[in-house]
Amino acid sequence: MVRGAEVLMRGVTCSAACRTSLTRRRNGGRGSGRPCGACGTPVTAGRADSAYCDAACRQKAYRRRIADRTPNPAPAPAPAPNPVPELLAALIPFVNGTTLGISQTLYKTLYRVHTAHLRGHDPAEHIAKLTSLNPDRIKNPDTDKGRRLRASLRALRPAQNPHPQP
Repeated sequence: MVRGAEVLMRGVTCSAACRTSLTRRRNGGRGSGRPCGACGTPVTAGRADSAYCDAACRQKAYRRRIADRTPNPAPAPAPAPNPVPELLAALIPFVNGTTLGISQTLYKTLYRVHTAHLRGHDPAEHIAKLTSLNPDRIKNPDTDKGRRLRASLRALRPAQNPHPQP
């Protein structure tokens, strides 16, 4: 039911179906005339507020929006520098006997790493033992050489154990 005589009541209808019918009749099925949101051609059919020319373009636009919404994967972090050469340089004063004041466990492990390196063997097994030691809790002198060794052990720990236990 459309009351066409009164200007303010011109759009009043009895149901949603009649309102849709009225909107389509006013538009004449001409579409919105705007460019399609997906392909860019003018929308010439359908409702007056149509944004897409057909269902395929509507789906294409949806997929484009979803693809734009998903974040791009973060670039891979730059590989950390290898801390083993610094460790090999920092342990020399302790295994040669010129600097004292480290724990026996640490001394034995450092000596095994140093010996394996000198003999051309892979010191990975002994370095793994060093990564299990907490660098902040080991007995180590508070000197420049001791601080250098502790820093090299700290650098070694995350490099060898990317998932440390709390």
